[in-house]
Amino acid sequence: MRSARGHRPPWRARLNSEPIDVRELGARVAFALLLMLGAWWAFDHFQPQLLAAKPGTDPNILTPWLIVWSREHDGVELQAAAAGSLVTLGVVFLAIRRRWSFAKLFGWPVQVVIAVLTVGALSRLRATEFEHHPAFDGALRPLLVSLVVAALAHVVGHIVTDRRATWIPVAMLTLPAVTAFCVVTMGMQEDIDYSYLLAPAQKLLQGERLGSFYMQYNLFSTVFTAPLLAFDVDLHRIHLAFGVLFALWLLLYAALAKEVLQKPALVGAFLVALLAVRLVAIRGAPILYPQVSVNRLDLWVPLVLALRKWGVFSPRTAIAMAMGFVADDFFGFLMLGLYVGFVVLHLIEHRDDWGSLRRTAAWCLGAPALVIALHCLIYGSPLAPSATHYANIQLGFLPIEKTSLLWAVLLLFSAALPVVWARSGTQRAVDALLVFIGAAHLIYFYGRSHEHNLLNISGVWLFIAFVFIARVTSLAKPQLALSLAFTTICVFFSSQRAIAKYELVRDVAKNEGVWTYLTKPHVQAPVIDSVRALGWKGRLIAFDHYDGYLQSTLGMEHPGHEAPFFARAQMEDTVRFMIEEMRNGTHVLSLVDRSYWLASFNQRSRVLEEQGVFFAHRPAGRAYEIVLMPR
Repeated sequence: MRSARGHRPPWRARLNSEPIDVRELGARVAFALLLMLGAWWAFDHFQPQLLAAKPGTDPNILTPWLIVWSREHDGVELQAAAAGSLVTLGVVFLAIRRRWSFAKLFGWPVQVVIAVLTVGALSRLRATEFEHHPAFDGALRPLLVSLVVAALAHVVGHIVTDRRATWIPVAMLTLPAVTAFCVVTMGMQEDIDYSYLLAPAQKLLQGERLGSFYMQYNLFSTVFTAPLLAFDVDLHRIHLAFGVLFALWLLLYAALAKEVLQKPALVGAFLVALLAVRLVAIRGAPILYPQVSVNRLDLWVPLVLALRKWGVFSPRTAIAMAMGFVADDFFGFLMLGLYVGFVVLHLIEHRDDWGSLRRTAAWCLGAPALVIALHCLIYGSPLAPSATHYANIQLGFLPIEKTSLLWAVLLLFSAALPVVWARSGTQRAVDALLVFIGAAHLIYFYGRSHEHNLLNISGVWLFIAFVFIARVTSLAKPQLALSLAFTTICVFFSSQRAIAKYELVRDVAKNEGVWTYLTKPHVQAPVIDSVRALGWKGRLIAFDHYDGYLQSTLGMEHPGHEAPFFARAQMEDTVRFMIEEMRNGTHVLSLVDRSYWLASFNQRSRVLEEQGVFFAHRPAGRAYEIVLMPR
């Protein structure tokens, strides 16, 4: 069919029931990919200079337990990667928002070339932490995996999207199973990271005000943990509480998928992929370390639900985003900043209609301004003190590998932006903001650039991938094929961890493994009981990974600003603090022999030498008390 002028009409397609120009959309996607490929090349080229731009921390000034973390650093790579990725996506967003036309510049031959370059660049990447098990080599078993995935996606999708809401009781029945799987697959649980959660919670129970002590994670985690300590919940059963929290978060994921993806095939495929990557594929379990728990890395889920329900420019949304910042002053701060940026951009573009936008501006900017002001008043800065602390001492940061899957995620975000903005309606602003939220979460990976951390933040980029699939396809069959193919890949490359976790579950079936650990008192309980028998009172420094828990169970107070004690980084400041506290009657306790750390203090500290003392330890029940001895 020809138009009145005898020319063929422009190619048209329907994207979520809205007409778009496919040629222009393809050109915009090509532009976005080319821009991100250029940023990738620039980062690759200048990475040595970025790593050398800022020296690592001198290990001689560090406490003994942190020296090992000073061996590697990333210079200013974190700042460059974070700014570079957000600026690149920002340029793409502004270009498509301003309706720049790329169809002439990026015709189909250029699009083909960019597609080839993209595929070639992606072929360089290696999934070092996302591997399939050798048992799935060949052709037959992957085919079986795809059939199982299709069946699961079909069942899960239809249950969740059932209009009669029968998915809620079904989900509630699955929550105990998910919780048990989280706990069982931890293996013999590590308590090291939990001290950074338990010690601030103990500070709250002591009645100390916020801002007067160091808080490694977020307020949400601390407030969630404090009642568990108050009711003397055993340490290894606190893991169970975080397993319940993870399982409940899956309900939020299901609600979000139902709201955004809508179609049963997409909803089911996403939830299966989420379980495969966020639960099965990661090392240990999502509750092994509090720093990767859902109440930190998946806090975006309820906030995006609020955005979807009320829209970007709603007072209720502004309050929800502000509360997200209160709950987490790092990720919440990043998301609040992006939200405010979107609001300001909208106000600038509609400045001629300022009279009708005053109420919107008052709420959408007033609520964030209020919580930021309160945060500055309480903590002294708008950003989490723990974030600036680690950025200053450059500990635990790793360079980004050249073959990291990070680049596949960033290319996904680049391609998704033009696609989600192509649809009409108010929800495209929410989808675009979601892409930027995903990019902001990558900052967690830029710091500790271990490939495994991409799996810890996989919830957000998996969801964006499925939103991209939903928006770029309009027919049911392509949607089903693409979503199932993507989910099958996720499940297939999760099989390495799946086999290992299957063995842990099998041990439980034999009444072995972690089951014996959970059904008995904590492994350190006899040692702690022996210390309790000494009748100590007052203040206690836990020279141990059970900081916070020890003070709570022994009925003693946690002294000092740093919570836990192991958050201290500067050796001489730590020595001064210990000497002052010990001379004031504070006990210093370790459940295990820490003589090698004491030797490190004694050999390196000038403060100990100047005061003519050294650290020693002596038995305290079945534990060890650290004491001062004259030289």
